[in-house]
Amino acid sequence: MNSKALIYCEGNFGLMDGKTANGLVRHSQKYTILGVIDSTKTGLDSGLYLEGRENGIPIFSNLSDAIKILGFVPEYFIYGMAPASAFLTKPDREVFLTAMKYGMNIVNPLYELLNEDEEFIRQAKKYKVMIDDIRRTPPRKNLHNFSGRILHMKTPVIAVLGTDSAIGKRTTALLLNQAFNEKGFGLFLLAPDKQESYKV
Repeated sequence: MNSKALIYCEGNFGLMDGKTANGLVRHSQKYTILGVIDSTKTGLDSGLYLEGRENGIPIFSNLSDAIKILGFVPEYFIYGMAPASAFLTKPDREVFLTAMKYGMNIVNPLYELLNEDEEFIRQAKKYKVMIDDIRRTPPRKNLHNFSGRILHMKTPVIAVLGTDSAIGKRTTALLLNQAFNEKGFGLFLLAPDKQESYKV
């Protein structure tokens, strides 16, 4: 079973800075998305708003309302935005800290590492929750230079590249994956940030 999660995307769902939430609402293998938090779009269906097709994932006004309506506390609280500053605002910090009080694990896609923030470290210990800084790079000893091994792979490789952020690299990869699956081909995605690949 996928882990149940809420996505925080205040004021940005459906916009460029909400790309993380937009992508997870479209597709996630790791999480079952139960809702999006964006008070500017409260009560809407996220799929209907994003793509004109209902997906059953509601948009809530705030965290407490989401938990009240769902009737339980989901396991994960995901920051669904990618702001240009790459740092949490003070109001966003408070929402994260509140989620931890509820006992929710934090998924942080920003370059700001919350596992290095004293307040978040204390909160995580106090409420026995985990913080996943997904952009934390592997230890240098686990990194390597280009070896040329790719030239000896017999499996075709499709590189999805872009010259800027928020231009659709992830969405393109997911659409390719969907098309290959419909044709009966298995596809592996490479996650260079974590130096691993996984079958999708």
